[in-house]
Amino acid sequence: MTAGIFFNGQYISEYAGGFILISFLLTLCSRSYLEMLTAVAFTLLCLVLHILLGNNNFILLFGSLCLVCFVSWQRRNTENILLFTITFISFILHFYYIEVTDIATRQHDLNGIMYYMKLITQNGFNFWDFNPWNMYYLFHQPLHFFINGYIYKLGLLVWHSQALAQEILQFLSLFYVVGILIVTIRILRMFQFSPIVFYAVCILTAFNPTFFLFSGYISDDVPVLFLALFSLYYLLKWYKGEQLNNLLISAICFGLAVLTKLSALVMTPVFVLLFLRKLYQNKFSQNTIKALSLFVIIAVPLSLIWIARNHFLYDMDFYNIPDTSPSGQNFRNLTFFERILDFSLLEKPFIHSPLANDGNMFLALIKTELFGEWNLSLNHKIIVIPATILYFINIIIKVVAIFGGFFILINAKKQTFLTVVFSLFYLLIWGYSFKYAMDYPYVCSSDYRLFSLLNLPELIILATLCYNKISAKILLISAFIFAFLSCFVYINL
Repeated sequence: MTAGIFFNGQYISEYAGGFILISFLLTLCSRSYLEMLTAVAFTLLCLVLHILLGNNNFILLFGSLCLVCFVSWQRRNTENILLFTITFISFILHFYYIEVTDIATRQHDLNGIMYYMKLITQNGFNFWDFNPWNMYYLFHQPLHFFINGYIYKLGLLVWHSQALAQEILQFLSLFYVVGILIVTIRILRMFQFSPIVFYAVCILTAFNPTFFLFSGYISDDVPVLFLALFSLYYLLKWYKGEQLNNLLISAICFGLAVLTKLSALVMTPVFVLLFLRKLYQNKFSQNTIKALSLFVIIAVPLSLIWIARNHFLYDMDFYNIPDTSPSGQNFRNLTFFERILDFSLLEKPFIHSPLANDGNMFLALIKTELFGEWNLSLNHKIIVIPATILYFINIIIKVVAIFGGFFILINAKKQTFLTVVFSLFYLLIWGYSFKYAMDYPYVCSSDYRLFSLLNLPELIILATLCYNKISAKILLISAFIFAFLSCFVYINL
């Protein structure tokens, strides 16, 4: 408020307003009036420099990061301060990304998304009369578009601006991304890795390039991952403590995840294995059977209600995906082995090269995890070298994780049950991604956003492979390099 009055409001940009809010939150963490005054004075200094340098947003980004480091240093003896620092820095960088990235930039099917939301909100949502054949995009599950549609409608009422109402949807995605990070950290904590290994995998997920892209997306890829991980977290809590309320939360979140996007069904093998293990451990006790029956009673109707509705009311297949990709993205003429063994575009970090699209399914997932389906170097030459290094580091990570997954399965007797389950899950997702890419042979079918559940089991495998201090330090150094390159690429777009 002080800054707004001092500059009469007219010099405060949208990002500057966000910077003031972040500074306010960090100032609340101060332990003394001196620390608080220092934070306020530094905030005002950054705002003045921001204005004097022509609304340079890098000044505010640098100021935010300095404030986080200042607060963390003052609370350096506080428990979990490193996790606070990692999470808050990640939040600031993702916040910066969406502030400099408009809704139409690096966005998938914006017209389809907006049309879906418009159909839901224009005349009120009618469960019976909503026809999924009206437009190709309506084959998607409705929950995310229902929520986004009414948030967008509220934004129109408040700001009277379609552009601003659309931009607000990115902040909801940012909320999901932060939630994904927090839930992932909580799941990783259950495995009791060494501190070095634990913080290394936290850094890898906090600054994964996919989550920069996710914070700008308004598609259903973001909330489905959040709900799926939330469901998995509470299932693991039930698995360890057998408290029924945890299983109920897991069932509701699983149903909502599938009602958001069908890709959440990929988690089914993990749930089944955990259920079977618990039944075996408890010798098929009635209490366990009743608990699992309750999970099914809650999760299955929530998951299938929209699919069944479309099938019985509008004769739509249970898994309907329309053919909408342009001919330039079509890999129908390539065999499975050609799409696995063709490494002709190995040296290109982006899935789109000037002359061709990379049809290699393995490389496609690696490239789209980092940069989506875009060639980010076309208008940003400064990122070419860092992006290329990041790409080859990611290849090494994937090769180590895949072979590590097989290694864990071969030596399953020496591993914990959960580690074996997640290793199997990781390899199953890779296999399913190949099948999906062959069934729907387009560039978009090999996009990592469809298989982002790979991230968690990959982290678990990498952490499990760190048997000694040397391997742990290598992972930590690799994580820092990976995070630095990822941040460099996305703050320079």
